[in-house]
Amino acid sequence: HGHDGDGVDAMTGLLARQAAAMGDEARVVAAYDGQRMAGFCLYYHYGSTTWIRAVAVDRRHPAPHLYFNLMYYLPVEDAYAHGTTALHAGMTTIEAKRRRGATVSGLWALVDR
Repeated sequence: HGHDGDGVDAMTGLLARQAAAMGDEARVVAAYDGQRMAGFCLYYHYGSTTWIRAVAVDRRHPAPHLYFNLMYYLPVEDAYAHGTTALHAGMTTIEAKRRRGATVSGLWALVDR
């Protein structure tokens, strides 16, 4: 979503390593228009948090509310079923998320070589 194709190989490698590390905690929800995938969301359950990792929608075939459903509604529904108590929806648009009740906190990261 919002990225060009320049980093496809790097992102494919990163997501493959994450999927191997996360195993059964990895989830994908997808929306289809017939046989064509119109969008997807990749997320992980880890600890008490559900972590949104990647979301994409086909902008050539818009569907009302698709992005919101893939990014929030469906992962939150699964988070409830899984027992996680927090949703991390990325670090962009912080102000919009804060205005809707999100709590902003610092994160730690590891270098992925």
